[in-house]
Amino acid sequence: METVSATSEFTGDIHEMVDRCRSLQSRECWPGAVPGMSVGTRIIYGVAMRLQAATMTDIEIDEHVDEPEELDDGSLRIRTTQRVTWPDGHEDATTEYLFIPGSPNNTLQFTYSYATPGKKLVKPKERPKFHHGMERVAQRYVANLTKTSDLKAQTPAG
Repeated sequence: METVSATSEFTGDIHEMVDRCRSLQSRECWPGAVPGMSVGTRIIYGVAMRLQAATMTDIEIDEHVDEPEELDDGSLRIRTTQRVTWPDGHEDATTEYLFIPGSPNNTLQFTYSYATPGKKLVKPKERPKFHHGMERVAQRYVANLTKTSDLKAQTPAG
């Protein structure tokens, strides 16, 4: 398994951000996301992969989102397990969202662990470049999540 991480600060209610990160709408913040469906704690959506190191392809993600967990330091954490369907088969992945309260800003730390797709899609010599691309994608995802949260917090009601 490979792991990438991204961190960003956000304003607003931390519990609202936790709820948001457990929703289908938050998955639409992934670069290349294709809207899907959500039933209970299950989210299904697509992502159009356009990383330089990989063959361009579309993947489907079937994700199970765990209940939020409150940690001793006041942080909140949610974890997910994913079944990622590539054109050449299925791989498992996991995510962890850690929400750290702060003043004036809260922090979201996101970690994504994934199996590198098969060599038909990512040549072995391209794997470091693929990993770097996944790091950039994770950073954009978290930036999109927190930017949208900040915009919502700044929008006047009514």
